[in-house]
Amino acid sequence: MEQEADTVADRVMLQEQSLASLAVPAIRIHAQPQSLQRQTGAETAGTLILIDAGPIGWAILGAIALGAVYVATRPRSTKCPPCPPNPPPEIDRVPPSAPHFPCTGDHWHYQVYNQNPTNCKCFLSSKQLGGCCGQPPMPNVPVPAPC
Repeated sequence: MEQEADTVADRVMLQEQSLASLAVPAIRIHAQPQSLQRQTGAETAGTLILIDAGPIGWAILGAIALGAVYVATRPRSTKCPPCPPNPPPEIDRVPPSAPHFPCTGDHWHYQVYNQNPTNCKCFLSSKQLGGCCGQPPMPNVPVPAPC
């Protein structure tokens, strides 16, 4: 297998001038066993070398692709710290605020902190309608009614 890969690599290296126009990050296969060298720029087109190398090259490309997918999708090993407490709800008194569906009078809005599990950053949601004053909160509202 190594001899076949070396033969293909030698053949492609002879065609290096035609490959020089491709600006693809490259992996060049050398004569030493298990010796892969990563190079960037237009010097060689390593992806083509690995594809042209046959099954061994395909296996290497597959392993690289699977590794990239694993790194991108693996769960974080550290736990994120909790976000700050949610801000208190805001009551909109009518008037001066304008009534809007489903409330004809006073109503309230709330915001909650959400957390990005990838980078642990907390961010505040947009204002959500909590409910109308004097009535039960809207369904699935995580904040008690302030009025």
